[in-house]
Amino acid sequence: MAGGVKNYNVTGYGFGYDYQTHDCKLVRVVDDRDSSCPNVYVYTLSSNSWKITQSIPCYFYYAYSYGKFYEGALHWLAITYGQCSIKLECFGIINETFQEMALPEELEPYTEQPSKKYMFNIDVGVLEGCLCLVLNVYNVGIDVWMMQEYGVRESWAKSVSPLP
Repeated sequence: MAGGVKNYNVTGYGFGYDYQTHDCKLVRVVDDRDSSCPNVYVYTLSSNSWKITQSIPCYFYYAYSYGKFYEGALHWLAITYGQCSIKLECFGIINETFQEMALPEELEPYTEQPSKKYMFNIDVGVLEGCLCLVLNVYNVGIDVWMMQEYGVRESWAKSVSPLP
């Protein structure tokens, strides 16, 4: 099934461990030229097979994005088709579904119209045991936001602003 997928159609990928089944899973998000929504393929090591789990109505903020694995899920920055706002999408390795996770309210001026006002770069990662966002506003500074309590929007806290 997924064997016929061309590498240039893969827009995102990631690797995670399913602690319930004690199995490793590889996730590939593939842009289907015949559909407006990319398909999500999951390869399970124990079965040595691929399956399509769902399609998602968004595209990743960075082409060919590597999902950051944290708390049993892969995390990517994405943009919903027909909209201009950046959001955080997470793919649960156990239930094999996507869900949106809220970004800090303070980032809304940057994430609502990313190409209109500001020249910036944003990325998701894991730092000191927390999910984090790194926001680099060109010629202004760099902020690091850390989610202190996973899944709780109000727990995002600005940790570092290294440039004056």
